[in-house]
Amino acid sequence: MRYSRRDVIDAIRYLAHNGCVWRALPIDFPHPKLVYHCFTVWAADGTLSRIHDTLREQVRVAEGRQPVPTAGLIDAQSLRAAETVGRPSRGYDAGKKINGRKRHIIVDTTGLLVAILVTGAHEQDRDGGRLLLQALRMCFPSIRLSWADQGYSGTLVTCAATSLNITLQIVRKLADQTGFVVLHRR
Repeated sequence: MRYSRRDVIDAIRYLAHNGCVWRALPIDFPHPKLVYHCFTVWAADGTLSRIHDTLREQVRVAEGRQPVPTAGLIDAQSLRAAETVGRPSRGYDAGKKINGRKRHIIVDTTGLLVAILVTGAHEQDRDGGRLLLQALRMCFPSIRLSWADQGYSGTLVTCAATSLNITLQIVRKLADQTGFVVLHRR
């Protein structure tokens, strides 16, 4: 390779941050075909996941925490999808009036990404949460506690406790809450 791996990683980070297309990569970076090739190879063989996990562990240790998280926060967000996104991978979220996709994420208590699942926007939080918690249990058996909003209440709480051994605590809105208020553990 004529370019350093650091330059390739910087190019991938640039693309992820700016959301531009591969061929719009500035000339300061390696050739877009090389960057794309490295990205696909590293994504397929798990290199990108290992880099992410190692960096998360280093940040946690630098903050005086254990390298592996024991608690997490789960939430979902509906996003509009471009017209080029195929129908099988999109849906309509009637509550938010959004036609697109929904990303279900789990972060640790410092806000670092632990797990992510992308579904159609029509997917209920509880259904996506069930799949995400199952994946979380396989990748991070150390996580025993998770906080969630009211969209995850119901059967998911008992399912998480009985079959996954994860305590799912629902954080409720304040009784006199009007407008946006940051809630504890949310």
